[in-house]
This record gives sequence, structure tokens and C-alpha cells, in this order.
Amino acid sequence: MIIPKADFVSVRAPKVLVPGDIVKVIRHSGLYSHFGVYVGRGRIIHYTAPDSDFGGKETPSVKLTSFKEFLKDDQTCEIYRFTKEDWETWLDAIVRFCEA
Repeated sequence: MIIPKADFVSVRAPKVLVPGDIVKVIRHSGLYSHFGVYVGRGRIIHYTAPDSDFGGKETPSVKLTSFKEFLKDDQTCEIYRFTKEDWETWLDAIVRFCEA
């Protein structure tokens, strides 16, 4: 299985993102990582709730938010970019895992 290379990007440079990039931020000094998928025009889809990443009083769901809102107070993020071949390899591996 191919493991993609991670690039670190400053929040002041969101122009380097392309749709399909996986964006990772570290929350609460390393307590957990939060992930989203960049979908273009400064937007991210991710699993979250209005008051926290975990849910709190409201049920979490998949949300479309701005890149800035997704980052919250984080100053950097980690970007995972996949080539078409990477996606095909990963998807094949996931399907084989689920069929096993």
C-alpha cells in the first residue's frame, strides 16, 4: 500500500490546497487530531458538531465549513495529497479489507 507524503502548510497559505486534499490539524496540544477534506473555494467538509469536534450537547454530523473555521486557533495544518494512482490503490485496499 502506498503511504502519501505529508506536507506542512501555514494557515496563511491556503492557496496551496487542491480539492481532495486531506487536511489534518492537531487539537488541544496534541490531545487528538481532526481531519477534513478540502473541497475547493476555501471550504472543508468534516465530521463535527456546533460546540466541539466530538459533539457535546448536539449530535455530530458531516459539515461544510470555511477553511478558517475548520482550523480554529491552530496555526498550521498537515496536508495529505493523493495522486490518482494513490486513490486507486487506497480504494482497492479498503474494498479488499471490507470484503475480508
